[in-house]
Amino acid sequence: MLIADEGRSVPSASSSQAASRTPIGPPHPAHRGGELSRSPPIAAIHTVSVSIPQCGKIPLVAPRVSLITLGVSDLRRARAFYEALGWRSGAGPDDDVVFFDAGAIVLALWDRERLAGDSAVLDGGGWGGVTLAWNVASPRAVDEAIEQARAAGAAIGREPAPTFWGGYSGVFIDPEGHPWEIAHNPHWELRADGSVVLPG
Repeated sequence: MLIADEGRSVPSASSSQAASRTPIGPPHPAHRGGELSRSPPIAAIHTVSVSIPQCGKIPLVAPRVSLITLGVSDLRRARAFYEALGWRSGAGPDDDVVFFDAGAIVLALWDRERLAGDSAVLDGGGWGGVTLAWNVASPRAVDEAIEQARAAGAAIGREPAPTFWGGYSGVFIDPEGHPWEIAHNPHWELRADGSVVLPG
């Protein structure tokens, strides 16, 4: 499971898959709504903002992380662990995905097997059960980021295409085997700095 570099905001939609509770299939956490408490987590995730100039007309994959999804085998146990650290989520007790507000990024917990399938990887033990994601402001930005990754030597696990949840995304896998999803989610708001504002 990177965020808008075009400085535009996409308004939240009340008809989102998560809001309507009429999913077509098990969506990746990057495409699900959910409320978050704004309480700061005790265990902080530190991010560094780096400014890199554009090189001609070739878009750069910005050094930014929007969402970290951890694949877990026992969601209740994993949620209890993070809550014991002081993290808070607005997810219901029976939700199949849990979002935590981690400041500049969002941390999600989701079923490891589903996460592996959605990220176009086989979980043979070498994959760490984590997929990184970058949300962008438009489908075109998804295409550009995937092409930039391809040119840099990434394998493309899933070519950019419309998704069953109403957005647009693709997956590239870096040379070390780490999958990244590049996604445009029309149900999420993006601030001018590219950070995500979750609905609710």
